Amino acid sequence: MLKENNEVRKLTGVDVWHNKGYTGKGVTIVLLDNEGMARNNMKAYYTDVLGDQTEIGHASNVGQVAHEFAPDAKVLMLDNTRNKDNVFEWIKAHKDEIDLINVSLAGLYGKETPDYLRYEELGIPLICASGNDDYEDKISYPAAYPFTIAIGAATRKGDSVAGYSNEGAMLDAVAPSGIYVQRDDGYTWSVDGTSFAAPTACGMLACYIQWRKEHGLARLPPEEARTFIRENCKDIEDKGFDKASGYGLFCLPETLPKEVLMSTPYNRTIQSIVIHHMGDGLPPEVSILQRWNPEGLDYPEYDYGIEADGTVRVGRPLNIQGAHTLSDRPPYSQKGYQWWNRNSIGIGLAGDFTKYPMPLAQFYALVSLVNSLMSEHGLTLDNVYPHGQVTYTDCPGCTYSKVPALMEGKWSYDNFEQAILRNEQQEVSDVFDVCVVYYTPADFSGALVVANENGGCAMFCRNGGPSVHVDVKKAKKIINIGGPELKLPGEVWLSGDKAKDTLKKVAATL
Repeated sequence: MLKENNEVRKLTGVDVWHNKGYTGKGVTIVLLDNEGMARNNMKAYYTDVLGDQTEIGHASNVGQVAHEFAPDAKVLMLDNTRNKDNVFEWIKAHKDEIDLINVSLAGLYGKETPDYLRYEELGIPLICASGNDDYEDKISYPAAYPFTIAIGAATRKGDSVAGYSNEGAMLDAVAPSGIYVQRDDGYTWSVDGTSFAAPTACGMLACYIQWRKEHGLARLPPEEARTFIRENCKDIEDKGFDKASGYGLFCLPETLPKEVLMSTPYNRTIQSIVIHHMGDGLPPEVSILQRWNPEGLDYPEYDYGIEADGTVRVGRPLNIQGAHTLSDRPPYSQKGYQWWNRNSIGIGLAGDFTKYPMPLAQFYALVSLVNSLMSEHGLTLDNVYPHGQVTYTDCPGCTYSKVPALMEGKWSYDNFEQAILRNEQQEVSDVFDVCVVYYTPADFSGALVVANENGGCAMFCRNGGPSVHVDVKKAKKIINIGGPELKLPGEVWLSGDKAKDTLKKVAATL
């Protein structure tokens, strides 16, 4: 890389990404241009694919500019001014190996370039120069096609739009021009024009694509590339969008993403199933819907959830980034927590089973769901991992291990495995000797004391009125704390108010 471009690399933020190791490594950029064989200093990274270039030209400079911003990317040159059909067929045959296509040629006099329309089907981001005609209300083709990403030119300092850069409603952003390149004699000179702003943006995007690849994300589709560019622009004209600069000067974010966003589209390859529990101290009868629901989903963290009564809820769809594992502690970090988010299904069980037993209905719902998912995704029990360390806060803890108890409750892992193998179904419901029912979160602590005094019996939360869980109605004894009386057989009602609940009445519950 040339020291003359240090300031512009700093301006665009790409220097921060380079210092973090994101230099376009593993990314392939195709240049669709005219003549342009590799200069002597370019031969390490620049390839004339069809071997038909005989002279230094426009594409030679475009390739050097891309290299200045993505020094470890692979740059391939294809002359798209000769046999356009051969060029397209070659790209189509190798589309899975190509990450970006840069087009620094623009149609003359605003004419359309229909040969580029077929590139839309490839699903590869096409970064196109907007043209140097100083048009105020239109940009050149192919940049004007809606499936391409149109890049205009800013000055080298990035403080204004270059006077020659075409403007228009289809412009996405601008990038600095005036980038220095090297001649064969060793001298450097700056090249201006939207032809060189486009590979500047393309090189920056290549660094982001390397980050995506190393974090296990799918290929960057054109619309997501466009969104990334627009969301990382700095205003140099009007606030927001304007026809002169698009959404502004494209710069890489100063802070690299720490992890993949939960909403990131990602088609997971399911290789395992992970079983989690709610380590919040609450009993299984408190639905996850009552615990948290920040994004309007049943289970923001989990792909499936199972309530105490056996209700199975569908949470996150499998075509977005998973979110059920969070810790990178060794030896778990041998794969990395994001591997599990991208290659496994997370099941969340309502209830903290370090304190409460797992209800029978919930256990058999888990057995049924795991059996179904194993069949659907071609998995075996070797691919099923209970969250072994149930008290570990950084879910899923250091390891996934098949510990003696499934969830520190009455169901051992052997019980679980055998139930899976036999595909057992629930035949009878639990009949509790004692159930503790509480009305509000304020009653919970008192209910917990009473439940522990009764040998850790089942606890249920009720929302109001006479409606309660079916297992409560079948219980031999019901201790009702707070709220209206249920008027059920075997009920002992406590107000939850120490002034009203006499010691004698409390003692009657024990």
